[in-house]
Amino acid sequence: MKKIISSIIISAFTLGSYGLSPAPQTVYVGYGTWGSPYYSFYSDSNGNNPINLAEYEFYHGTQYTFTKILGTQHPFFISDIPDFDGSYHMGYLSTNIVVTHPGTVSRISGITLNTGSLTFNMNAGYTNNLYYYCTRSGHASMVKVFNTSPPHVSQNQLIITEISPADDLVEVTYFDNKSAILPRDFYFVVDGLSSSFIPEGTIFTAGESKTFSVNLSNSGSIWLYSTQNGANNATYEPMMCGLAYGTTQPTGDIHSTNAYEKLLWKDPEAFAYFSGASNSLRLVAFDATNPDFWLESSSDLNSFYDEQVVSDLHPDILIGDVKIGLNLVTDGVNHPIGIVDPNDDSGRLFVLQQTGEILSVDSDYNLNTNPILDISDELVSLFSFPGYDERGLLGFAFHPNYLDNNKFYYYASYPVGGSPDYSFPVGYDGGENVVIDHHSVVIEETYVDNNLNGVFDQGDSVTNRRELIRFEQPLSENFPVIGSNHNGGNLSFDSNGYLLIAVGDGGDANDTGNGHGVIGTGADPSNIWGSILRIDPDGTNSINGAYGIPADNPFINEIDKLDEIYAYGFRNPWNPSADPVSGIIYSTDSGQNNVQEINRVEWGKFHGWRAKEGSYLFDTLSGNNGTINNPINLENEVLPIAEYDHDQGYANIIGGHVYRGTAIPELQGAYICGDYGAFFGWSGTLLYYQLDGTIKELYIGASNRDLNCDVRAISKDASGELYLSGNGGTNHFIYKIVPLVDLSLEEISDQMHVTIIGDEGSTLSLIEMNSLDSDASSSTNVLNSGGGIIRSINTSGFFKGIAE
Repeated sequence: MKKIISSIIISAFTLGSYGLSPAPQTVYVGYGTWGSPYYSFYSDSNGNNPINLAEYEFYHGTQYTFTKILGTQHPFFISDIPDFDGSYHMGYLSTNIVVTHPGTVSRISGITLNTGSLTFNMNAGYTNNLYYYCTRSGHASMVKVFNTSPPHVSQNQLIITEISPADDLVEVTYFDNKSAILPRDFYFVVDGLSSSFIPEGTIFTAGESKTFSVNLSNSGSIWLYSTQNGANNATYEPMMCGLAYGTTQPTGDIHSTNAYEKLLWKDPEAFAYFSGASNSLRLVAFDATNPDFWLESSSDLNSFYDEQVVSDLHPDILIGDVKIGLNLVTDGVNHPIGIVDPNDDSGRLFVLQQTGEILSVDSDYNLNTNPILDISDELVSLFSFPGYDERGLLGFAFHPNYLDNNKFYYYASYPVGGSPDYSFPVGYDGGENVVIDHHSVVIEETYVDNNLNGVFDQGDSVTNRRELIRFEQPLSENFPVIGSNHNGGNLSFDSNGYLLIAVGDGGDANDTGNGHGVIGTGADPSNIWGSILRIDPDGTNSINGAYGIPADNPFINEIDKLDEIYAYGFRNPWNPSADPVSGIIYSTDSGQNNVQEINRVEWGKFHGWRAKEGSYLFDTLSGNNGTINNPINLENEVLPIAEYDHDQGYANIIGGHVYRGTAIPELQGAYICGDYGAFFGWSGTLLYYQLDGTIKELYIGASNRDLNCDVRAISKDASGELYLSGNGGTNHFIYKIVPLVDLSLEEISDQMHVTIIGDEGSTLSLIEMNSLDSDASSSTNVLNSGGGIIRSINTSGFFKGIAE
């Protein structure tokens, strides 16, 4: 198996070093003078930092503001169409530039110290010359031209996207949403020698591909450098992008004969396989850094993008026909993360609090706030500002033989300490050491039945604590206030009795940044992050000896793939769960910006991230979703079975379970999940996916009311009935999902007990009739859910429940 390595090298230089620097977007105008440049200009509002406008370039498509901070004698204005005498003094403005200013300002009365600011934006494709001038009629000599141009090509967004050795052609695509110009020649370096170049002044429109003639062979290397000779130059030279390719992986440093300490990444084995049987080696994703995304194909030159940005990814989710109710279990919990059922005939449910406590609630929904288990003092510090966290107690599961061996497992966030089983190698993050926030730890414990009542409760103790697995979690650079995100954490057992562990990609955004390496973590099965693990807690054949590796795991004994991984390519899989009937494992995955997905978790498969968000290709540079021409399936890839976008206010999908209960027959076999809802909006959405491939919203109550909490977890009890855990603005809730309305009849001591069950937020009425005729007499009993009436067993009649 080839190593997972980088085919893109990113440098640390800036384009401003090529010549003119990008102009500041706010410029402060001082006193006017008779000599060029006619005004003093500053980068600060106090006039302490003078700048020479001739050294700066103003880019098309960028908004600039000029504010006068000194003087009233030389009003300042701009023009790009000359006056009748051919002078740009008192000239006019074309429709290709958008200018805003106070109503008192015009071409003959520009901005002064007391009249506000002037803001302008040159449209893309702007071709005029832009001037500034003094609006005094006698000051016609005070006119000066701006340096304007399309923006410079961003050095990390000009990407080789196809090579065609049969035709000696190379396709280069600009990965940006606006046009830009090459500030100097860029050189193709083939097998260490300059071959040809892209000339200075070449303009790339947004997402444009261009093809260039380059002498190629069926095996070699090609790199795009900012200066001639590239790697053979004696001095440090920035490298844009490139790859080595062929049938035999080269040895040594394939892109450099020198030491390039300034490169953010350097790997001697950046290699993509190419047999030469096809015309081309094509990039088939937006993530050019991963050689697995380069595939052999017929030529498809001059057109990489089909749509660089897809604006409407999915149709709106419809409200389904299935109506459900909610019954409050408790609102006395704190940051609930779900419930688990010990299935010990006690009728209790265990409530998991993210803060580290496990409480119990009895069959009558009485909450015992004395924890059965409390690890809160052991966890990393949680819930500081802004009151949101993705760390804590994140998962809990009973051993399949729990009633015999008393074992249970939990997944939690611990301070850095001890020896992690999986850590980031030195220099993993582009030569930098990864900054660690905390450790994720899966722990096994065994309860001791001290009070001899046969169940695990507050009177018992735990023993035999042992760590199964411990691994590092990186500090989030983009969201340091919450420490670390995308920690996954849910635990469950599959139908074979093996423990499933959900592990996120390590957080931040786009699977980039601290702890993500060159190709990210999700697409890299050589690391633990971005995966669903499958282990045997009763085994010992893991590297640390604390658990076993199931013999049928997909990557047993494969070099550079972890034995523990069951499936990979996830951003933050939440709540993988196995259907108890089919054994199929389902999991949701939280999207980056636009797409949320439901996955059928498949053995050994790559589930798309970060190459794709949902079924759409994902650009790690811009965060956009798009498509390419003549797409080719990625190797070993499997797409989501369902997905949706954020058009309706959705934010983050929360995984659930295939419904196998009996209370709501209409949902039998459907996968029930939810959407978290807008952050701090405290109103999520319940969803269901059916075999017809559609996602729909569950209709809540008689009037389809909004939830009063977000959706944090969908859990199930031993009978397959479902529960919602969520956080509200001040209270936190657990609800049982019940029918909108239903009746049950039970004979007790020669009496018929008629009970109504249904939505507590609706008005429930039990109607008793003496016949089914339309004019039959009836009586109506308005009851709470769980209420009912008692009639003699000999009474004849009919009963109906309604919810309003």
